[in-house]
Amino acid sequence: MADTFPMTVSGPFGQYTVEAVVDPDATFSSVPTPALIEMGIEPVRVVRIRGGNGQAKFRQLGRALTTVGAQEDVTPVLFGDPGTSAVIGGTTLTILLLRWDAGSGQMVAVEAVDGSSATPEEE
Repeated sequence: MADTFPMTVSGPFGQYTVEAVVDPDATFSSVPTPALIEMGIEPVRVVRIRGGNGQAKFRQLGRALTTVGAQEDVTPVLFGDPGTSAVIGGTTLTILLLRWDAGSGQMVAVEAVDGSSATPEEE
């Protein structure tokens, strides 16, 4: 059985709260298209993705205010097929500074890494 965790996605006309499948290997989070349309989330671009079956397809991608646990920020969200499960993907986890701990079934806060202290290699 897949791990799930509550996720709320909000748009101009409402919000959608669901037990979403946690899949850190999925690039983007996804929500069924009818829910995104009802909330007023609009697509901003089309992306090519490869599904679990290995086949590539094109999906609309929008932006939504996403809440997972106590963390909230604007994240990209795929327009998923009607009737499919919502998914919390890796980009959302990264933006929200969260990591999924499958052992405890909990989201764990992580620190951001600042790359500005890195020094360029000397030539």
